[in-house]
Amino acid sequence: MSTTPRKRLTGEERRAAILDAALEVFSKRGYHATSIDDIAREGGVSKALIYEHFASKHDLYGELLEQHAGELFSVLAEAISEAGTTASARLAEGFEAFYGFVEEHGVAWRMLFREATDPEALVLLDRVVNQVTRVVAGLIAEAITRIHEGESVSSLFDGVDPTHAPPRQRSLFDRVGT
Repeated sequence: MSTTPRKRLTGEERRAAILDAALEVFSKRGYHATSIDDIAREGGVSKALIYEHFASKHDLYGELLEQHAGELFSVLAEAISEAGTTASARLAEGFEAFYGFVEEHGVAWRMLFREATDPEALVLLDRVVNQVTRVVAGLIAEAITRIHEGESVSSLFDGVDPTHAPPRQRSLFDRVGT
């Protein structure tokens, strides 16, 4: 019987596989209920290998949070920069990008907000929320500056119909209600 030798993964590939396994387990069980043993089992690796890459479960969780928050901020920045100069376009594209990210990264989204009451997870999540707050505050400050420069408030929202949410937003709202 001939067996094909397994390809040896690089350290970077192993680390990525551990992160993928951790994301899956954290999203199903939550931070507190997940153990390093659970992640090792999911990833088909030893506990010792995980500790070669991450000092603790907290560090592993933190890296996942930072990775996905970074992706979200990149998506938002690109959408806002490509949206043009009107506040309505920037706001609409920002929301579209945000909800698109949530739809495409549902597992990560569950991992992030499943633990909204765990003290260890909250420390990490608070950092992300503060970053989001700064981005939104920047957009609000930009709108206020434009109003002070003489632009009318209504012109900032030309083309926005508050009674009709875009399809991705409606889809997300529908799922939140279930």
